[in-house]
Amino acid sequence: MLSTLIASALISAAMPQQTDTTFAVASGARLDIDAFRGEVVIRTWDRNEMRVVAFHSSRTRVGISQSSSVVRIRPQAYQGVANVDVELTVPAGTDVDVNGTFMGADISGDFGEVRVETVQGDINATGATGFAYLYSVQGDVTLSNASGDLTVHSVHGSLGVDGAMGKLTADATHGNITLHGIESSQVEATTVSGTVRFEGTIEDGGRYRLSTHSGNVIVTVPENINAAISVSTFSGSFDAGFPITLTETWSQGRQFSFTIGDGSARIDLESFSGDIDLRRR
Repeated sequence: MLSTLIASALISAAMPQQTDTTFAVASGARLDIDAFRGEVVIRTWDRNEMRVVAFHSSRTRVGISQSSSVVRIRPQAYQGVANVDVELTVPAGTDVDVNGTFMGADISGDFGEVRVETVQGDINATGATGFAYLYSVQGDVTLSNASGDLTVHSVHGSLGVDGAMGKLTADATHGNITLHGIESSQVEATTVSGTVRFEGTIEDGGRYRLSTHSGNVIVTVPENINAAISVSTFSGSFDAGFPITLTETWSQGRQFSFTIGDGSARIDLESFSGDIDLRRR
């Protein structure tokens, strides 16, 4: 009988629970989440309220505290590790700061600044304005429809940016980098092992560096650009897809440069053991 009661108590403690609360927040308050394990989903709405829906066991509580400038969410476990899936709806324009260990994040809406860091998990963010920093050690990272000072980084995962405006830095170690619909005067995309793809505008006076050690570099630019382009590859080939005239050549043809238009922008394309392909839209 006693063993049955103990087993029943253990089962009850492990049963899924739900926290669902909505509360008013001060205008301009920032959202700060620190979660160890679980999924974080954040959306926006046109209310000065925040809704928190969390799914967890009865051994876990979702701590919520707020001041005039920040709303903090801290899942806490009475025993073991806090494992919580959280769905939040926040006022449009909210700045978001999310940290986790075994955590995935899906953030989509009309946000201000967005910062997300996780050790293991994918990150998907849409709608950051002014600043975005997305970092995963083991996971893919994607950023869409963002503007400002933008950084995406993964050690073991691929990076994707679509429809971005502003300074852009994409840094991977073992993964591909795909940049599409980019409007920027400053782009740096580097990976050790993977292919780098870029499609976007080339602004006069802009600086663009696309580099990989083991992989290809594929670049698609508008028809009429003004750029001085340098190409460096140790054991790969280069294809421009249109006529060019080399202005300088070094190292037996593996490093060279050429100019399109008045050469106002600077484009550096590098691959140690891969092909470099330059195309026009």
